[in-house]
Amino acid sequence: MEMKKSRIAALVGAILFSLVAFLGLFLIITAWLLTSTKELQTTLSLDGVSPQVMITALVIAYGLFFILTALNWVAFAKMEKQPKWARYYLGIGIFYLFASMVNGTGLVVTLPVSICFILAYVFKRKEIREAVSTDTK
Repeated sequence: MEMKKSRIAALVGAILFSLVAFLGLFLIITAWLLTSTKELQTTLSLDGVSPQVMITALVIAYGLFFILTALNWVAFAKMEKQPKWARYYLGIGIFYLFASMVNGTGLVVTLPVSICFILAYVFKRKEIREAVSTDTK
């Protein structure tokens, strides 16, 4: 059984986003462990940020990353039977496209993900149109 182009694009995008989320989490944990507590508190206090605020921000950010990662995989699994999930990929792809324009790192990291998700939508629309034209003949 051959995978359709829309599912391939969605799979690549979901894998890339999952890698970004997990590598980011790994880098933050590593940086947290390698930085001494006193040095970290000094740096945070100079910036006017308490450790509790920093931890809260990280929990919220990675909570959102986890939710988005889960939704990306749910959309991948259900896109074949429920084409409305292709619209999710379009929306999240456009969001990632704008996010990639905010900073240089985002351009390298989220631009490929956004392109994959937008292509998943485009390919799915094409597959639906081809299926409808085949059914009417």
